[in-house]
Amino acid sequence: MRGAKNAAFGKYGLDQILTTDSQKMVLGKIADQIREEMNSKAAPYGLEIRSAGITTLNVPEAVSSKVFERMNQDRMLAAQRFLGEGKLKAEEIRIAADKERANIIANAEAQAKEISAQGDVEAAKYLKVFEKNPELAAFLRKLDSLRTIMKTKTTLVLDTDTDPFTLLKNNADQLTAPAAR
Repeated sequence: MRGAKNAAFGKYGLDQILTTDSQKMVLGKIADQIREEMNSKAAPYGLEIRSAGITTLNVPEAVSSKVFERMNQDRMLAAQRFLGEGKLKAEEIRIAADKERANIIANAEAQAKEISAQGDVEAAKYLKVFEKNPELAAFLRKLDSLRTIMKTKTTLVLDTDTDPFTLLKNNADQLTAPAAR
């Protein structure tokens, strides 16, 4: 058994035997190789080895401290790599979000300018009407002011000579009459 064990362990480096990386770990392979070697030696005697396993690894303390130090360094390097990858991914996400934010703002500003231009076109139509009939324009402005003031429960004590309340005094008798067509 000692020869099978030494032959199997001799094929691999210490970094493959003592590792936390499951991809590099070879203890299962070593146990299988020991079992196969022992089976080839035991078969002539009518024996079959069904299982071989490794339960303990004894390494001199000087070697084990170096191995654990190396394993710790490997873990630290892996942690730093993952941290760097995470920071890179976070920066990529921030850049993409900033770019999308800039696009959304640009689209909103363009849409606002378009709506404002449409409003200016509509306003120009009404301004032409108001230029032809300034009294109508003044009346409508006073009416809008009155509506704005009276939107909520409001108590006012004002003179009817104050705009827009002149609407309540001047030509009050005409306000009850139907509009002329």
